[in-house]
Amino acid sequence: KPEAPGNCTVGGRTRTSVRVKCVAGGSGGLLQRFLLQARQHDGHHLLNLTASSPAFLVEGLQAGRKYDLIITAYNEKGSSVPAHVTVSSTGANGSVYQPH
Repeated sequence: KPEAPGNCTVGGRTRTSVRVKCVAGGSGGLLQRFLLQARQHDGHHLLNLTASSPAFLVEGLQAGRKYDLIITAYNEKGSSVPAHVTVSSTGANGSVYQPH
């Protein structure tokens, strides 16, 4: 199984989107892909994004909400332990998303 992505950072924040970039862990020599799942803090599932590198643009966020972003690596042997990032905006007044 691949190692978990690490050192995740949040940038490119707007009222409805964030960019998340992580450092890939070891893959054991196998090709790996990455999955980001976005969930509202209350558990409501928003979206799944897959990529060949651990860099994602998460769009469609709503102002005044808190989201859990769960990033995993996977390959033919299975999935890594997830990395977690939480982002939120402070209200519906157009505030940008901030990491927590």
